Amino acid sequence: DLILGENVVSDADIPPFDQSAMDGYAIRFADLEIFDQLQINGEAPAGNPTLPPLSAGFAARIFTGAPVPPNADTVVMQEKVTVNGSFLFVADPLLKQGANIRLKGSQCKQGAMVLPAGVPLTAGAVGFLAMIGRQQVLVQPPPRIAILVTGKELATPGQPLLPGQVYDCNSYSLQAALKNMHLPAPTLHKLPDDLAQITVCLTQTLPLCDIVL
Repeated sequence: DLILGENVVSDADIPPFDQSAMDGYAIRFADLEIFDQLQINGEAPAGNPTLPPLSAGFAARIFTGAPVPPNADTVVMQEKVTVNGSFLFVADPLLKQGANIRLKGSQCKQGAMVLPAGVPLTAGAVGFLAMIGRQQVLVQPPPRIAILVTGKELATPGQPLLPGQVYDCNSYSLQAALKNMHLPAPTLHKLPDDLAQITVCLTQTLPLCDIVL
C-alpha cells in the first residue's frame, strides 16, 4: 500500500446537507402529537434539489441520500407507515425525533483534519478521500529494497548439497517478512565471500535502494 504523505483536511461538510438515511417519509415530528394522519406533498429522490419547506400536517416522500426538506426533522421508514391515497399514517411507536437523518457535517466538518500523514492508503481510505472530493493526495512511495546474500557455503533449497554447504534460509525469511508487511518484492543479489564483489554490488545498489539487507 502507498502511504499518505500529507495531512488531509476536508474542504466541505460531509454530508453537505441533512440527508435521509432511509427510504420513507420526511415529517415534522411534533405533527405526530397534533394530526392523526399527514398529507403527502412532494417527493425527494436522491440527487434532486431540496424540496420547499415542509408545512405543518404534511409529509414528503423521500429516498436514501436525498436532502431532507426544510422544517422536516425526522424520517420514518416506509415499512413503518400505511399510505391511503395521499394520506400517511405513521405506525412506529418507537420513532424518535431526528431518526434516520444524517445531519450536515455529522461525518466530518469543513476544515477538519480527517486523515493524518503516515496512514496506509487502504481501500477504505481511498474511498473516504473520494467521498470528501479529493482527487489527488501526496503519497510516500513504498521503499525500494534489496537483499544481499553472501557466502559460498549457501545452497538454494531444492538443490543437492555439496560438501560443506548449507541451505540458504535467511533470504527466504526476509522475503516472507517483507511480503507480510505488504512491502514490494526486493531485488535479490547472491554473492560469494569476496570483498571486491560485495563492494561493487553495494556501490551499485545503494543509490537505487532505500533499504539494503
